[in-house]
Amino acid sequence: MATPLSFHLHMNEDKGTGDIIYYHEQGEFKRQQVNVYEENSLVNVLLFIQERLKVNR
Repeated sequence: MATPLSFHLHMNEDKGTGDIIYYHEQGEFKRQQVNVYEENSLVNVLLFIQERLKVNR
């Protein structure tokens, strides 16, 4: 059974910025930048994950 969603997180801990690379069974399918100091940045990550998991039900 395929994993519904996997990701790799690259973060610069000093700056609080980085990117998340999402994968599915065919490989990478999305990159998303994240900044821990911007509330919308983290909310967007969580919303994407929530929507993606709904698709994979």
